[in-house]
Amino acid sequence: MYFKSLIQRGTSHLSAYNAPRSLILLVMGIALAGVSAGAAELKAEPDVLVFHRTDESITTTLTRGGQALPASEIGEIKLWASGHDYDEMFRYGKADGTLTLTPTKYCEVGSYDLVVKTSSGKLNLLVYTPLDEMAGTLEKVAASMGVTVEELRKRMGLVSSLGRSGVSISLPEVYYEGQALELELDDIEGATHTWKINDSVVAEGPDATRLFYVFSKPGLVILEYAATQGDTVLAAETASTMVAKVPPVQWKVPRGVEFTLHATPGYGNYSWTVNGKASGQGSALTYAFKEAGAATIECLCEEPASGPEGTFLRITYTVTVTEKGNAG
Repeated sequence: MYFKSLIQRGTSHLSAYNAPRSLILLVMGIALAGVSAGAAELKAEPDVLVFHRTDESITTTLTRGGQALPASEIGEIKLWASGHDYDEMFRYGKADGTLTLTPTKYCEVGSYDLVVKTSSGKLNLLVYTPLDEMAGTLEKVAASMGVTVEELRKRMGLVSSLGRSGVSISLPEVYYEGQALELELDDIEGATHTWKINDSVVAEGPDATRLFYVFSKPGLVILEYAATQGDTVLAAETASTMVAKVPPVQWKVPRGVEFTLHATPGYGNYSWTVNGKASGQGSALTYAFKEAGAATIECLCEEPASGPEGTFLRITYTVTVTEKGNAG
């Protein structure tokens, strides 16, 4: 449920990997099919697409052996998260050598795998949607923190290298709630290390060279680090990221029909709620709705069998309960 972020100190890489591409595969257990033999020649550039607003389109170039891939050979396109597809979040424009993604009104903050089938194999791309430049987003966060939007923007983009020990921290664009962040720095003799998340100190002291933090709720996160010696700042850095809910699964079921939902495997504790009311424990929920209408089912998965303690996964089902015979 977590991965280390890339940290640089001078010219040294203190963490060996920063793997957003594998994030959904590791966290959500998505099993994508292998690439066919001809796919080695396929390439998407860029293969990581980041959407800061819903009113922007991004185009990626698709080539095979260095030549533009014909639009007629671009087949099914699927957007995945948590083992479910979210194709309604984008419109796809195919042309010779290009694929254009345009967000729809259903686009939500998150991190997704985009799988593009072609006549020569599959292309796997990563799509981030922090949507952090949407009207009202920064204003709301700034108000909650008691600062101006200008100050918030400054803090989000601040890069400080002070004194003899410059530090650079790079975070992925999006995390999911329940994931953990681990950062570790070399010690600075005589220094006090201070880590803040949204202005709150989460680790501090001469031995606090390591930060381990579980993101417990969605929203903008501003991480601040400082190494001080008395009143002297030896090193400082700020980085930001968005924490998103796992996108809800849209589902229909007839009223009065019993069904069973199975939770994501690999956890020691499961808690189910239906419309906010506790409805069971265990890895499966068996239920039947008595009335037609809108409903919400949530499964909180805790105590992972592998990975850091304290991480969790929350899956939500947005359910349309239909009259009998009208399920889809």
